[in-house]
Amino acid sequence: MKKRLTYTLFIIAICLTIAVALFIKGRTRTLDEYNVIDSLSEIKAYKSDITIEVVNDRETNKYEGFQTYKKDIGYKLDLKDKRSFTFKGD
Repeated sequence: MKKRLTYTLFIIAICLTIAVALFIKGRTRTLDEYNVIDSLSEIKAYKSDITIEVVNDRETNKYEGFQTYKKDIGYKLDLKDKRSFTFKGD
């Protein structure tokens, strides 16, 4: 009788584990490339610290700065050496 109860509880535990795993898997959102592009196109603004490294045959230049983006205005790139660049439109 005790073996039967243990066996039944083991089967119930396995079923519950499978049910919880399927529930969690169903709730997770898969991001394919189209969902990523759509979510990026909905961003209205962001700010970011940046590091740009330009490598050519003779030297390597490293620039650090701050980038700001606003959807209606455009991009602004402020470098630490007091230079500023603004990109508007396409």
